[in-house]
Amino acid sequence: MLLTLRKERLLKLIKKNRPATCGPGQSRTVSDETTPAKHRNSCETVAFSGAGGTLLRGILLRPAGATSRVPVLVMAHGFSCTWRQGLLPIARACQARGVAVLLFDHASFGDSDGEPRCVVDWWGQLLGYQRALDFVCAEPSIDSARIGLFGFSLSGAETLLLSALDARVKALVAVAPGPIDVPASPDPSLFAALQREFAKRAAQAAGVSESAGRAARDVGAALPVVPPHGPWQRGKSARSWFGERIPGKRDAVAFFGRRGGPRAGWVNSSAQVLDGIPDWDEAIAHVHVPTLLIAAADDVTKPLRTTRELLDALPATSKRLHVLERGGHFGMFDTPLREPGSDGAKREAPAPFPAMVDEAANAVACFVAVALNAREEVGRDDGAAMCETVTPISVHRVHVAA
Repeated sequence: MLLTLRKERLLKLIKKNRPATCGPGQSRTVSDETTPAKHRNSCETVAFSGAGGTLLRGILLRPAGATSRVPVLVMAHGFSCTWRQGLLPIARACQARGVAVLLFDHASFGDSDGEPRCVVDWWGQLLGYQRALDFVCAEPSIDSARIGLFGFSLSGAETLLLSALDARVKALVAVAPGPIDVPASPDPSLFAALQREFAKRAAQAAGVSESAGRAARDVGAALPVVPPHGPWQRGKSARSWFGERIPGKRDAVAFFGRRGGPRAGWVNSSAQVLDGIPDWDEAIAHVHVPTLLIAAADDVTKPLRTTRELLDALPATSKRLHVLERGGHFGMFDTPLREPGSDGAKREAPAPFPAMVDEAANAVACFVAVALNAREEVGRDDGAAMCETVTPISVHRVHVAA
């Protein structure tokens, strides 16, 4: 009973702080708390319709001083997370290199609409990414011929699949993508079936209302994302998504313990739609866009070995694997937060892996700037793809192999 009350109060707090409704294409300046003053003039809150008409909300960052249409990177969070949990530093690094960035929350998470809350809908999230592509393509300041996708963990698998299904995607960044396994021998007929299923679900979602879509879904039981803690729960054993038998439990408990809560729009609860899981594996052989994979050497949730196998299996002629020395599954998103001290003044809580946060943001921004030809200062030489930089905001010139 007490757990239910605490969850209801948390959900009310998040709903109270959620941005007001805006129609597709409309925008407002994002709050001071979310974005520092130097980024405020080029950051807007936006909303667009997802699968079944559910309103998806996020922010759109535009490069300062752009005089022509710019490329864009579409980003969303991983399993049970929100965009406020570590995606903004990567977005700012891309913005500094001339790339616009759309950050959004999947349906029923964070700022986005959708009931019941915190439900992972595999197909719904995939279609949400597709609607995000529709949204940026309709923006006059965006070059619809230069669109990249970014995903982490679960959403990494979703973006990999969409890159194979939607020709508008021209570049892909996937961080520890999973669950996904390289098939021993790709079956073209299975991929054709996947294409048909995706087209069918997209057509169904376009003609189904949000309430009807909810009624049609088979949703499993909600579980805590990480094992609950606190004196009021001692002596109770609760199943959780990152439970005792999950190798990455320690990483998850540490990350959500530091970066969860109302300020991030995060709730320690998630359920899944039991309506079939897309066959991600069959999409691997059909990803031909420039691809950057990122993995940490000490990630036990998605081991580096499996990401290397995925890299080898991708047919893309331009592909890279960036390995972080440490940080686990969540390290590159474990960014500093401004938190109130004992005297009420806000101080910055340090990130446990600050070098990994900067390194990852820099790697993503350099790759995207080159892959989408973001600025005139993108040059070519006979060296390997690289960036002449130390910090994510100080890049002036990018080099890429011919």
